[in-house]
Amino acid sequence: MNNSSLVVATIVFLIGLLACPLALGCGPTSPSAVDNALPEVIINDSYYQLDGTSEAELRRQMDRLGPADQGHRPHDAYTAWHVGWSYPHLTTNDHCAIGPISVTVTISHTWPQWKTPPQVSPTLLTKWERYLEALDRHEAGHRRIRIEAGRAISQILSRLPTYPTCAQLEQAADRQAEAILAEFRRQERDYDQTTGHGRTQGAQFGSVIP
Repeated sequence: MNNSSLVVATIVFLIGLLACPLALGCGPTSPSAVDNALPEVIINDSYYQLDGTSEAELRRQMDRLGPADQGHRPHDAYTAWHVGWSYPHLTTNDHCAIGPISVTVTISHTWPQWKTPPQVSPTLLTKWERYLEALDRHEAGHRRIRIEAGRAISQILSRLPTYPTCAQLEQAADRQAEAILAEFRRQERDYDQTTGHGRTQGAQFGSVIP
């Protein structure tokens, strides 16, 4: 990846199977389980500060101060996301089924924030504002993919049938969820390849300074 362009890191993908242990009991999937198939979405924003007075200074500061991914590669902006799900088990007639599903998608952005100097060039300020708009446009595409991943997990788990044992239910739930996550990871990679990590959307600012 080239630091001369915005590379929005994609993605720390943390998967949490929360709360309910999957070794308890169940009954038929209730209508409420399907009704609750929409995920809760939590978006957190944090910022690192820039105070450059030129495009070159801003570029150097982003290269130096920008958040790093898990491979310690610096980026202009970084996004971490976490999908967590939980559900109770219901038991009836010696069968195990899933209860109402609760899925949360947490998206945490780290953005550059420029403390503009008093005599900033209007041309530079306009260029920066357009860059930030393009950066958010690129990230909006990622957000849609992540939220859809949570929605798909909610729906597929809500529709699981009953199983003779809760261990079998656990295995089926894990297989379904992992297959969904693999598909949405692929969609993320395709999105970044198609957009050049945001470059084709205008999310590029400055050049590498030796």
